[in-house]
Amino acid sequence: MTRYYLLVTLLGLHIVPGVYAADEGKVYPFKSAIITYKISGAMQDGTQTLHIDDYGKKTRTERTTTLKIMGMQRKDSSLEIDDGINHYRIDLIAKTGEKSPSFSRRADELLKSMSPAQREKLEAVGGELTSLKINAPVPPDMFTPPSGVTIREGAPPGGERPDQSR
Repeated sequence: MTRYYLLVTLLGLHIVPGVYAADEGKVYPFKSAIITYKISGAMQDGTQTLHIDDYGKKTRTERTTTLKIMGMQRKDSSLEIDDGINHYRIDLIAKTGEKSPSFSRRADELLKSMSPAQREKLEAVGGELTSLKINAPVPPDMFTPPSGVTIREGAPPGGERPDQSR
């Protein structure tokens, strides 16, 4: 979960410093993008795809990973949707999720509050970019929770994930 917020923040730091102030409402200087990257490490492998639309006002992140610890494996499949009004965190395996106020409303505050040392730590997040499509068409239904998922009102973004109790 923390890596998602770090990725979004990192992307913002490298691509668009000051865009918020210069172009009200635009988080990124491009209308849409689809970014896919491979997650790999000593204990975790998987993929993550980030869809960005409306200059960053809407985002969708789908993440599928396998965690390997001491010969055991745990699969995780999650979806996060920020439609500019609401933020949904969904566990696709349990088919449950939470709805809270949009993260994009507070992204600017987060960036402004970071110290230079915190920004340096973001650069160490890692990951391998496998695909980046700028101004790619993103269907509107990408920003709606999938059917069959039970959504409950939840904590604001950055709070406990619905699947952390497993």
